Amino acid sequence: MPSRPRRFLPCFAVAALFALASTAHADARSDAKNGIQKAYNTLNAAVARKDLNGVMAHRDPNYVFISAKGEQKNAQQARAATAALLRVARSASIKSTVQNVTLRKGGAVVSVKENARFVLVVPPRRSARQGTLQLTQPTAAKQVMVVNNTAREFWVKQGGRWRTKQSRTLSTKVTVNGKPVPV
Repeated sequence: MPSRPRRFLPCFAVAALFALASTAHADARSDAKNGIQKAYNTLNAAVARKDLNGVMAHRDPNYVFISAKGEQKNAQQARAATAALLRVARSASIKSTVQNVTLRKGGAVVSVKENARFVLVVPPRRSARQGTLQLTQPTAAKQVMVVNNTAREFWVKQGGRWRTKQSRTLSTKVTVNGKPVPV
């Protein structure tokens, strides 16, 4: 007749396996979160250097950006928009903070908060008026744009590096010279 402790042995074995599996999943999630945060930090440094290729290096070739309004941009369109912003930026800084990571088959879903500040120099504008050009803004204007947003992004690991496959803006607030700008 088996003793009492042997009857509970299968229960303890199952509990131990469950604990090991949970620990392994937690370690994988933690590794993903740390790796993705590191990628954000590298991307943020590229923005500060105004390095378009450095920014794009963190995006998958099939990258898709989806605005809070549902408007979509592919990788080429996102590159062009980023290039235009970096061209007029005298300085740029951004801080991205990973809030949550959920591992999915093929990658990770990441919730991120981003706070960005751009000092922009908008070139003089000219307008056509009665066949002649009139300056509507005779000198370059300095503007400070602050962007605070939250996003949900899908990251994939390729060749040992994390890359963004899709970004979906959940909420965004933009100010220019301290005044709210509708987005």
